[in-house]
Amino acid sequence: MSIVVTTPTGHVGSRVVRLLLQAGVRPRVLVRDPARLGEATRERVEVRRGDLTDAGFVRDAVAGARSV
Repeated sequence: MSIVVTTPTGHVGSRVVRLLLQAGVRPRVLVRDPARLGEATRERVEVRRGDLTDAGFVRDAVAGARSV
């Protein structure tokens, strides 16, 4: 199952990522700066670096995902 989380360093997104990891899911996260993710989190997620205002990036980053 592929789940994409936008704004994984924000208030809601970070909690969603934490819950998914606790449930054993490896989410794909869309971030501008992967360094803002904690190192432990970066090791357990699929990171896609880009800008959410770039439609091409978003289209490619969510391709094949079951949920966003």
